[in-house]
Amino acid sequence: MRKFQLFQHHKGEFCLALVDVFGFDFDTAAAHFGVTKRTVYHWYEQNKAPHYIMAHLDIIARGFLPAYFPFNEWRIVGTDIHTPYGIISAFEVEFTKRYMWLARQASQQLALKRELNHDLQQAIDRILLEADRLQFLNKLAK
Repeated sequence: MRKFQLFQHHKGEFCLALVDVFGFDFDTAAAHFGVTKRTVYHWYEQNKAPHYIMAHLDIIARGFLPAYFPFNEWRIVGTDIHTPYGIISAFEVEFTKRYMWLARQASQQLALKRELNHDLQQAIDRILLEADRLQFLNKLAK
């Protein structure tokens, strides 16, 4: 298992990820992490922060996707998911989810109709069998 590398999308640079997420708005970054503006500026200058801050920033920069393979190479940009295999719209994901739900519902309905059809066929067979028996009894009675 390969070890996860922080900031792969930012060439391993903490400061690039910080600017990507917060711009140069160190006030917002400080408020987000609960530290002073000077602390964020110091992290930026050193290109380094505590590990938990770097991991948190990496997750935000990647769009809150899991930090393990294959998702570590994916990124969310607006309503699109960028993967190594192409771009997927969030709307496509939602459409697929809805389509799969509809497919499951249709499959259940079809299975129910088949079961009802089978029950109906058995009832018809019993009626025909009873009709044949009654016809036979009618011929015997004549």
